[in-house]
Amino acid sequence: MMCVLFYTIIFFVAAPPLFPIAALYVALAYAVDKVVLLKFSKRPPQYDHKLNAMARLYASLVCVTDCLCLMFYDLTTCYDQCL
Repeated sequence: MMCVLFYTIIFFVAAPPLFPIAALYVALAYAVDKVVLLKFSKRPPQYDHKLNAMARLYASLVCVTDCLCLMFYDLTTCYDQCL
């Protein structure tokens, strides 16, 4: 859709019929997207508290791993500077 709008804006002066064609395209794309969304899309699954607990666990593990990596990097940097 963005390509149609871009080319319509760029070439509107040279080809005025592009404007109604682009307007028709945008209206048709809107109608089709609305029908697909409302009629054929399923509801997303309902999640419980387990997903939140897993995300908190992974976030804490990432923080600990990051701290350990930074400490190791700092030790190796200090060691290289002392030599």
